[in-house]
Amino acid sequence: MSVSVKKDFENNLLVQYEGKLDIDNSAEYGMAINDAIDETDNINALILDFSKITYIASIGLRVLLEIYQKLNKACEIRIIKAQPQVLDVIKMTGFDKFLKII
Repeated sequence: MSVSVKKDFENNLLVQYEGKLDIDNSAEYGMAINDAIDETDNINALILDFSKITYIASIGLRVLLEIYQKLNKACEIRIIKAQPQVLDVIKMTGFDKFLKII
C-alpha cells in the first residue's frame, strides 16, 4: 500500500491512494494523513483523491470521521473523483453532509 501526500503552494494537502479502504489498510491510510496534518501549519484544504479507491468499508469511513473530528472545521475536506460505488457509500451514510464532494 502506498499513500501519497503532497502539499501544494496554496497550503492544501492532496492525498492519493490506490486500492481498497478496508480492515487491511485503513489504519495506514489514516496514519499517513494524520502525520501530514501534524507536520503542516495552516492547512487550507485536505483534498482526498478517490479516483483509484475501489471500495470503502466502515473502517475506512471511521478513518474519514476521525480526520474530520481532528481538524475540527479548521479546514475543508474535499473528496475528488470518487468512483460511483464509493460515492454511493459516502452518500448513503451521510458523510456528504460534512465532506465536500467534487
